[in-house]
Amino acid sequence: MSTAGASVWRFEYRTAAELKESTYWGRLAEYGGGGYTQLLPNTSDSLLHVLVQLQKDDWVDQATRAVFIDFAIYNANDNLFAVARSPSHCVFLPARRYAVLCCD
Repeated sequence: MSTAGASVWRFEYRTAAELKESTYWGRLAEYGGGGYTQLLPNTSDSLLHVLVQLQKDDWVDQATRAVFIDFAIYNANDNLFAVARSPSHCVFLPARRYAVLCCD
């Protein structure tokens, strides 16, 4: 299934090696690099469709320990990329980690 360029992985577990991730140390726990992932599309209509479907499918449920949202933003005026991971623990304690990369 495909939604505007975003692959929809329906509850398929990916290992840390497949995702090229390492362990994340949160405030409450350690999270291995593996998990259930969903690529999000870059248009608002497609994004809304995917998020509604994830909600209908109970993608986040009582067994969910954390949700990580990774994204990148480019600032053409300063020629900078901002790469961010914004984890949200399921007890909703916000935590953020950002990296800014210069393209020179």
